[in-house]
Amino acid sequence: MSPIGDSLPVEGIFDALASIDVAVAIYDRNDCVVAVSPYYRSMFPEEELTVGLSYRDALQRFAQRHDRVRVLGYPDMESYLDAEIKRHRTPYAHQVYKLASGRWIESRKVPLPDGGIVGLWRDITVQKDAEAAMLRSKEASDLASRAKADFLALMSHELRTPLNAVIGFAQLLERSSGTMPVETMGEYAGLIRSSGEQLLQTINDILDLTRLAGNGANIPMALVQLDAVTATCMRIAEPFARPRQVTLLDEVPEGLPPLRADAASLRRMITHLMSNAVKMSLAGSRVSLTAERLPDGGLAVVVADDGPGMTPAQIQAAMQPFTQNDEVRSRRMSGAGIGLPLIKTLIELHGGRLVLDSAPGRGTRARLEFPPATVAN
Repeated sequence: MSPIGDSLPVEGIFDALASIDVAVAIYDRNDCVVAVSPYYRSMFPEEELTVGLSYRDALQRFAQRHDRVRVLGYPDMESYLDAEIKRHRTPYAHQVYKLASGRWIESRKVPLPDGGIVGLWRDITVQKDAEAAMLRSKEASDLASRAKADFLALMSHELRTPLNAVIGFAQLLERSSGTMPVETMGEYAGLIRSSGEQLLQTINDILDLTRLAGNGANIPMALVQLDAVTATCMRIAEPFARPRQVTLLDEVPEGLPPLRADAASLRRMITHLMSNAVKMSLAGSRVSLTAERLPDGGLAVVVADDGPGMTPAQIQAAMQPFTQNDEVRSRRMSGAGIGLPLIKTLIELHGGRLVLDSAPGRGTRARLEFPPATVAN
């Protein structure tokens, strides 16, 4: 058994450290290798660390093999070598780094009484992977908790607002004891009805989004005349657009072929898109509804507005259920953030896709693209 320094039993220590997966290399006071543990050679077979090799030469080989100069941001090899040798000579220096292969290594340098240095290395890739998995799990948990809180705040607002209107106007009617003018009673009754319809629509959207997003969902398909459906959608949207002073333009061309689709779902998708466009439009602006054949033989229904537009991040957020681009407590627009995800689900059940073309300051074009198989030629 060969000794180092004060009769250090090297082979015995090597064997003991190998049992706990620690690689060892011993350097003399001139930073030349005097001993390398068998476990080091199995842990780093590519390093070819041999007795007599200087630490600087070994470090340069390591840097070239793992691209350490670039990875660590050093200007050149000499700068890297000088810094790492200084770290090597620092008593009890500790370092954790990731190799180009993806392995994580922990190293320690321990001084010897004769001026030499013992280098200790452990592969901690499994530990690092476990830490990363725990971090991802925590982030997912935090995201789920935030989504739950946002959903509850959003639903609280969207359900309580029409309910408060229903209760408030009903109380006014109740307290009038029949003395309220007929015109006012009719107005209040209409407000109660519209608030109830808004509440029912929100609940139906939530239930339908949950149902249709499930596995095996299907909807009945039949040949429908697109221009008849779009005309109905225009009539539905008109009372909503008029008080907001938004002009609706029906630009759907005549002579379009029938579309194999679910008429109710088609009407719902277009109506939702027009409602969104009207809500985002300023007074005096326009919302257009048109349709066009696609180069592949499919067909697209397009709703365009002159609103503020959206960034790519806002578009991505808008496609997520129960999400709005404005903060929940300070948003300007009403809505439960269900419309676009529901439209996306419905169009995908038709084999098509929803495409939003938008940018800040230039409005939004929402396209319902139906595949050629749904178009009757």
